[in-house]
Amino acid sequence: MRRVELPAAIWLLAAAAILLIASSSTAQQKAEPQHPKTLQELQQAMKEVLNKEHVPGAGVALVANGAVLWCGGIGEADITTKRPVSCDTEFRVGSISKTFVALALLKLQEEGRINLYARLQDVVPEIPFRNRWEAMRPVRIVHLLEHTAGFDDMEPSEVYNLRDRYDFPLLDVFKRFKEPQTARWPPGTRMSYSNPGNAIAGYLIEKVTRKPFDQYIRETFLRPMGMEHADYPFTDANRALLATAYEGNPPKPSGYPFIYLRPAGDLKASPGELAKLVQFLLRRGKAEDAQLVNSESILRMEAPETSLAAKNGLRLGYGLCNYASVEGGVVTHGHDGGTDGFISSYRYMPEQNWGYVVLLNSDNSQQALESLNHLASDFLS
Repeated sequence: MRRVELPAAIWLLAAAAILLIASSSTAQQKAEPQHPKTLQELQQAMKEVLNKEHVPGAGVALVANGAVLWCGGIGEADITTKRPVSCDTEFRVGSISKTFVALALLKLQEEGRINLYARLQDVVPEIPFRNRWEAMRPVRIVHLLEHTAGFDDMEPSEVYNLRDRYDFPLLDVFKRFKEPQTARWPPGTRMSYSNPGNAIAGYLIEKVTRKPFDQYIRETFLRPMGMEHADYPFTDANRALLATAYEGNPPKPSGYPFIYLRPAGDLKASPGELAKLVQFLLRRGKAEDAQLVNSESILRMEAPETSLAAKNGLRLGYGLCNYASVEGGVVTHGHDGGTDGFISSYRYMPEQNWGYVVLLNSDNSQQALESLNHLASDFLS
């Protein structure tokens, strides 16, 4: 076989390419994040994320095999006083609040006091909304929880309550701000996030139970779960434990603005308390020895049903105030939250019996939340 002689220039190019690939591989190995194997390594990795993203503090809870593996804080709940974040530090958890609205209505349905598939106008005709497809495609209560009613999100003036008392009646909110409550397409066709829709679901709790929605949730879920201070109203108990909210870089206090749509986003809770929610969902509706809702209700929460995609077989997406997705080959459920000076997340994996909570007292960096979520999930796996 005749030997083929290649020009020297080609040999030089080939050698250079090999060196470049080797150099690139070495650099990539150095750039790849280390996978923390101990809690100390995990805490250090999380601290590095906070420093890089200029976030003052984070509350974290890890649940493994149904038990709390670790709950604590990283960084500061208040920069001025140097108060550290702890397992008991309270955060405004934003839309994680919606989880309890769904649980409350599922509980009322189990008791035969409401039907999630009832037409909204039959149950609360006093709520002003417009749906030109109502005769054939009515808005149903379940659409409020799956964000499939076709309603829009908040009007700008509906976001902050700047002039009314904190507990301004929900019905008056819907009568004052009517624009979002217009179905933009036939209900039950597509998902579009709507805080006003979820707040209407909160109002349904009040109409059925004849109690303020937060009182019913507190008595039926928060306290039975062992969430001692978690609450929607701003109380003396949670005020003393609340982390200071920050925005921007460098961090500046962002205050505590009241909001009109309280059921959809005004819960205060600590990482330790939300770890109890994660355990409750992993235990299929059981808190300690009490079955607060049936396991079938938890399964219904976790699966989208009313959108066209769900009707055609999609099992992942947004159920009853519950996201389902695949992360690293594992099916996860949970919800995120965000409000002035706070962003948050909880996830749980029923098949693996894992879960975690991450709460930040700064809305400066979504990347920080995503990085901490990834570290928590990677550590648990």
